[in-house]
Amino acid sequence: MIKKFTLFSLGTLFVLTGCVQSNYQVAESLFAGKKYAGAIEYYDKFLENSENGATKTMAQINRNQCYLKLGIASYEIENFRLATRFFYLANTPEADTYLDDCYYKLSLEAGDDIRKVMAYYRTVIDEIPNSDLAPELLYKSIEAETFELKDKEKAWADYKILVDRFPDDEYVLKSQKIIDTFIPEFIDSAENLKKAAGYRPALDQLFVLAEYPSGYKNRIYEKIADIYIEYGEYYIKEREFIKAEKKFRSAEEYDPSKSAYIEKRLRDICMLFIEKGDEYLAERDIENAVLRYSKAFDIIPELNKAKEAIAKARELEINIKKAKKLSAEAQKYEYKKDYANALKFYRKAYEADKLKIYAQKAELNGNLVKAEKNPIPFAREILFKHKNGKIPNEIYKIETKLREKYGDEITTSGWKFLISIGQFQYEARYDIFSPETTDFFVWKINLADREIVPLNKASEEISK
Repeated sequence: MIKKFTLFSLGTLFVLTGCVQSNYQVAESLFAGKKYAGAIEYYDKFLENSENGATKTMAQINRNQCYLKLGIASYEIENFRLATRFFYLANTPEADTYLDDCYYKLSLEAGDDIRKVMAYYRTVIDEIPNSDLAPELLYKSIEAETFELKDKEKAWADYKILVDRFPDDEYVLKSQKIIDTFIPEFIDSAENLKKAAGYRPALDQLFVLAEYPSGYKNRIYEKIADIYIEYGEYYIKEREFIKAEKKFRSAEEYDPSKSAYIEKRLRDICMLFIEKGDEYLAERDIENAVLRYSKAFDIIPELNKAKEAIAKARELEINIKKAKKLSAEAQKYEYKKDYANALKFYRKAYEADKLKIYAQKAELNGNLVKAEKNPIPFAREILFKHKNGKIPNEIYKIETKLREKYGDEITTSGWKFLISIGQFQYEARYDIFSPETTDFFVWKINLADREIVPLNKASEEISK
């Protein structure tokens, strides 16, 4: 049974192979006899079952030639619609040379049906991109889309295709004259786009316009520069000065005529950097201050104010370090109660770095020097200079008023300065005696910090 089945299978295979080869031979015979429709039928039957690579390839080539011949025959009798079907199936470069012309002829037959005409143009443009007719059909499309269909966006899209595919073709210049009729609208529309979507989309639209030939290149560049300047101003308000500088530089590239204004704004940015640096310097943040000054210097290298600001910051940095060392020395003397030397070093520290703490320390140690040397005269000096001599003046007024009433019956203790409890603490006393009353005035004076504290109600009243 196995042998019988094998013999049957082989026999069937030989019959089928013979049939396939027979289809090819019939197709070849019909092709040679110019019976192209019949040849196509048998080529299709052969190709459906054939596994022979070389013969199969030849069959495909000849079948395409059949379609080409049928297309040419239809073309010659001006049946362009049928011809396009055959040429499309032929799928050869030679067929394409006829195919684009067929679509062109069909567009002529369409007459005033502009949408049908445009559909034929579109087929050539999209499906036969390298057609010799493509530049002309793109031009005709641009013309119709601009003036008849009023679709300027589509006209612009076709113009870009024309320039991209055929940059040196004569129809580019012809088409440019058409697109120049609406390019100003596109330029102006960038302003609306900027308001609606922001600076970047508006710039992107203008970049595309600038990429293609037009009679408005300078106007496009000017608009790009204007938007970059607005962009830069926006970043100044946001205090993002580096970004602002980049936008202004870009504006200058597109429109050098704006250089004077841009340079002014760049200087303004530099001054803003310097102002920001000054803020950091006031906070004694040297590195951040220098960083801001340096950014100004980077924008305009010859800017003297930036150079001076950097030098000033570095000088302060040196003086801060110097003052700290001098203050450390002063503290050593202060610990030893050598107030004279402590005063000297604190004064030097303050000369180097005008910190309030150094001034306060110098004043304190100056007070202590005087307190140790001549405490009572120093206590008198403190009291008499307090509020521009307010206390002795008030005492004088009280005494004068009493003398007007009692004359020589008034006596006083005069100013007395006595040592009090606590280091560098003294009391100042002044008593007024009259026939009716006795007024006692007393204050505590701290020689170290010159603080004066009234010790009774009467003293408090005249100290206010």
